[in-house]
Amino acid sequence: MSDEFREMAAKAKAEHLNKVSDRQKTEAEAARSEYLAAGESVLNAHVVPLLEQAQAGLKAESIELLIEREPGRGYSGKNPSLPGSNPSVTIKIHDSDRGASRACTFSSDGELIFAEMERDQRRDNKKLSAPSDKAGALVKNHVKMVLDAYFGQLPDK
Repeated sequence: MSDEFREMAAKAKAEHLNKVSDRQKTEAEAARSEYLAAGESVLNAHVVPLLEQAQAGLKAESIELLIEREPGRGYSGKNPSLPGSNPSVTIKIHDSDRGASRACTFSSDGELIFAEMERDQRRDNKKLSAPSDKAGALVKNHVKMVLDAYFGQLPDK
């Protein structure tokens, strides 16, 4: 009889641990989804409209600004600034004859907006950030950096 009670206790304990584990996984997934949605919301409200304005302005000068979106994977552990963890928007100038400029990637964790220029096939370690209410200056500065990078790679004629 004692073995039956031991087995009953082990089964109840295992079921409880499974429920706790399932609840923790559900809570972690909900937190991840909330984190990604917050970042996406900041980008949509404060960065994308400015990039679309830049795209229209550059198009008037026959310069094609590509805007590419990446949803992000969410953070893992304690480092939400890992590449690809936040939703992001990447811009670059594309020219069918000369290729593309270096890219600039804007991302957000829901509070700050980060901007990072690509350098010689690898990311620069300098990632600048600004609160969402200061997005205009950050975006304008980095669009100019993309333009400077593009025109800096053109041959002098």
